[in-house]
Amino acid sequence: MCKKTLSKLTKEHIKIPMRKEIFTSMLTALTMTSMAVTTIQTRPAQGSFTEFFCDTTNYPQPTTVVRNSDRTTPIIYWRYNHQNVTALDRCQQVSRRFQDFYNEGLLGYLTTGEMDGQPVICVAQYEGGECVGILLMLRHTDDPREVLNQLTAIREAGSTAIVL
Repeated sequence: MCKKTLSKLTKEHIKIPMRKEIFTSMLTALTMTSMAVTTIQTRPAQGSFTEFFCDTTNYPQPTTVVRNSDRTTPIIYWRYNHQNVTALDRCQQVSRRFQDFYNEGLLGYLTTGEMDGQPVICVAQYEGGECVGILLMLRHTDDPREVLNQLTAIREAGSTAIVL
């Protein structure tokens, strides 16, 4: 997909265990044990749907949310511009990537690392696999592992969305 661009990527792999319909309710189970890897099942329950989108009306700033048949859950509040990209554009781009990777069944393995000195969170096709697509680029001041910890807290403890 974009392997040439990602050839300088360093990585820490995290494999996510859970049923897809649970994932859609609370985002994802991002296990933050050092280099620990688990998987996600990709079969949704019948009658369920999942939609990731940028919500600009129900929150004070653009917000990446996931909606399914049960609820809508905020994932990321986009407060900061980054590399000449507005918070609104970041929200729309990352929300679209969440949806695309979800549709392709590629949210099962998330990898953190750097690309050209920039911290990133991306997807891989299998445990220990190469990054096959960037989910989101972070600011230099953001720690990708901390972002994954915060995503875990959203799912497991119902904490508030991440501010990026």
